[in-house]
Amino acid sequence: MRKLQSQGVHHITLVGAGRQTSIDFWEGVLGMPFIFEQPNLDKPTESHLY
Repeated sequence: MRKLQSQGVHHITLVGAGRQTSIDFWEGVLGMPFIFEQPNLDKPTESHLY
């Protein structure tokens, strides 16, 4: 299999089981800080976490 070389990641989307579980994964596993939360305008019961 040929290796893929990358200069970085622009963005990814993950669907999590819950708000805090998702934040814990991003911070604890990926080492990325939680920045802010934005309501999902298409589905008000969900949010986008950055």
